[in-house]
Amino acid sequence: MKRTTFASIAAAALISLPLLASAAQLDPSAAKNLLRQKVMAKPMLIHPMDASLASCAAYKSSVDNANRTYASCLANPPAGSPIDNFNKMTNMQLGQYCGSKTMHECTDMVSAQQTAYCEKMVLPLRQRAEQEKQMCGQARKECTDARAQLQHLEKTRVGQMEKKKQLEAELAKLNQELNTLNGSIARASQNVQHQCGGAAPKPAQPTGPQPSQPPTSQPILR
Repeated sequence: MKRTTFASIAAAALISLPLLASAAQLDPSAAKNLLRQKVMAKPMLIHPMDASLASCAAYKSSVDNANRTYASCLANPPAGSPIDNFNKMTNMQLGQYCGSKTMHECTDMVSAQQTAYCEKMVLPLRQRAEQEKQMCGQARKECTDARAQLQHLEKTRVGQMEKKKQLEAELAKLNQELNTLNGSIARASQNVQHQCGGAAPKPAQPTGPQPSQPPTSQPILR
């Protein structure tokens, strides 16, 4: 029984030797500084903004919030995040965690884990930004359509006003022609009155003795 216990302890010690060797090779301070350098070298922009909708305040605010939260998650790891947990490890814990990985390999792993953690954390914010983008895009389209309709109506009004001017010019010319025609009709009417509207002239009476008229024959009554 004692021999079995001793063998178990020896085996455990042998298993722990690589971990202790790895732990001895890891400088916690250096590993944490290297990890921070790698994280800070990452792009802090997670959600690019559509420049055509930059004037939409709600959309811009949502995008800024998502990017700001993501950058803060990388630069100032929240409690419970991979980097926060890594930074709290002791030398022994780092050796156990990284195992046979080199310091660069281990910090690359933690950096990738932190990136995935932060991306998941800001996902709802990114979804909100996309919703705002759609609403902004729809509002922009409605605004563009309304302006196009207004321009169309204004252009139509210009055409109608020009047509009105032409018709008014034609009407003025027609009124002038009508006035001239009315004058001609008035003069023609006077001429008709003059030529046709007076009494017919009487025939001239003869002068001197007049021949006797034969007596009118009377029927003979029997």
